[in-house]
Amino acid sequence: MDIDYVLKSLLEIHESDLYSTIHLDIRINQRKNKFISDVNSIRSIILNNKPVSIIKENDIKFQLLYELDNDNDLAKR
Repeated sequence: MDIDYVLKSLLEIHESDLYSTIHLDIRINQRKNKFISDVNSIRSIILNNKPVSIIKENDIKFQLLYELDNDNDLAKR
């Protein structure tokens, strides 16, 4: 998978394409803040915002960073 594929996929993403894992649910509960209160807040960011950075971690995994405000970013793998 290359970055062009990731960018194209982000343009075509729908809410039904996003799912959460038990691990994600645990992390959200541990890290709740004024920006992220539940999994729906993360879905909303992914669906409505453009990432400010994309980092290729390996052949199948990218890290997406979304800006929350001037002081905070959200990293999503």
